[in-house]
Amino acid sequence: MLLFSYAVVQLVMIDRVLRFNVGENMLWAVTQANREAQRLLLGMARDDAPEALSLRYDILHSRVLLLTEGPQYSYFAMLGLEDQTHRITALLDRIGAMIDRDTPSDDATLQAAVAELDEALRLMSNDTVVAERMLRGEKHDLQRGAMQILLLAVLGAACSGAFMSGLLLRTLQQSIRAQRAHRALLEETVAQRTRELQDALASERRAKEVYRSFIVTVPHQFRTPLSVILMIAQRQLRRPDLDSQTLQRKFRRIVEAAQRLNRLLGGVMSVVTMDARELTRHRVDLNAVVGPALQQVREENPDREIRSDLSEAPLWIEADAVLLEQVVLNLLTNAVKYSGAESPVVLRTGRKGSGVFCSVTDYGVGIPDQAQATIFERFYRAPNVHHLPGMGVGLSLSRDIVTMHDGTIDFTSAEGQGSAFTITFPAREEGQ
Repeated sequence: MLLFSYAVVQLVMIDRVLRFNVGENMLWAVTQANREAQRLLLGMARDDAPEALSLRYDILHSRVLLLTEGPQYSYFAMLGLEDQTHRITALLDRIGAMIDRDTPSDDATLQAAVAELDEALRLMSNDTVVAERMLRGEKHDLQRGAMQILLLAVLGAACSGAFMSGLLLRTLQQSIRAQRAHRALLEETVAQRTRELQDALASERRAKEVYRSFIVTVPHQFRTPLSVILMIAQRQLRRPDLDSQTLQRKFRRIVEAAQRLNRLLGGVMSVVTMDARELTRHRVDLNAVVGPALQQVREENPDREIRSDLSEAPLWIEADAVLLEQVVLNLLTNAVKYSGAESPVVLRTGRKGSGVFCSVTDYGVGIPDQAQATIFERFYRAPNVHHLPGMGVGLSLSRDIVTMHDGTIDFTSAEGQGSAFTITFPAREEGQ
């Protein structure tokens, strides 16, 4: 009788534990937090407004806070996931600090932090599933043990055999239903998250194609009438009977304006070309890349002093020579444009630790302190150069190209004293 009573008590306790699905609730909470992290990461990939990103962060913060307080924290500590909760909280605080700054951090750093948080939440979700299944396995082992005791008790007490058999059957059915429901919930959650990500990626891809089509079409539509205007103005300037100084001055202004507009359209087209181009890397000497760009700028500016201090030894790198030449050309053109005709421009190449570098230094207008954090943003121009021609895409394109080559671009600048831009790449020695 004592054995029979013990078995009944054990089965009742296990039945209550199986009814109270704590693990499923915790898995749902972790999944929600992981989902919000992915939404924040997707918003950053779409370049959403700072207000939208801040709202996404607040939602993510509330989800993670639910995991790190009260019984939820005790549950994860019981599963041995205490360190993971501390790591997730630290990552969340670091992301919040980046988003709350008046001057946002580098987008790549912020995206890396959010991606790390997303990975941590995903691992925590997986660990929760594994731990919950292990706990359930232990509970089912206890259940099976209690059932065995119960069967022994039934054999010893034939009068209560029918009742105990019914209870055993009911418990087994509940266990099977709980396992099926749990499996179905997990499969539905994974399927739903997959559908959401696919829809978001498809929408982002369509929007990008529409944007690129628009940007490509508009410059082409403008260039035809612009070419006609430029051709007529140049033809009028070449007329031998055009003696009026006033007309000559006006036609020169038309030619200069048309050429300036043509350069702006070229800048827009370069953005689209850069977005669509894939790298074609070869082992090249950085000096061989710098040389043509230096020669072109000297030919375009014969009255400017452009000094060069190139490394005598080859500086081998793995790169797309055409794209890197565009970077050097952008830096040299900016140095000439934003410095006085009497001040020199200096280009240097050489080794720096385990890498190679190319630097361009000018002694011109410099970059104001308040503009230095955003100088690499596309279409941004510092307030002290608005009177000079340009559209603010050169440095943005240069940064993207250097990043694609696993390099870095840095600068030092003081307003009224000049700027020095330096690009650095990993060296590629013979045999590597």
